[in-house]
Amino acid sequence: VAAAEGPDADLAAEAAREAMRDERLGDLPAAAECLSWAATLSPDPERAAAWRCDAVRLLVHGGREAEALEEAASIGDLPATARRSEAMGLLAFAGGRLLAARDLLEE
Repeated sequence: VAAAEGPDADLAAEAAREAMRDERLGDLPAAAECLSWAATLSPDPERAAAWRCDAVRLLVHGGREAEALEEAASIGDLPATARRSEAMGLLAFAGGRLLAARDLLEE
């Protein structure tokens, strides 16, 4: 990933496949990291946004709330989607903002 000189759809897809494998094996933080790489490499903004949101979800579910909260800026300005609302709701929950979390998760 570090050697990539720009968007690379094939490498992004490979990182996403690795994330799926890590998730199946229960290594949610590793899956999140792979999805973050996939998002960075993806030439498709919609796919990148979905992968960023999924990475946040996996970090929260994997007990890495502090790392998930660090990703808030990377998803805050994304277009409104169900995935983004879920990720923002999980971030609100991780940050102790329970009413905001409820509202976001109900979107």
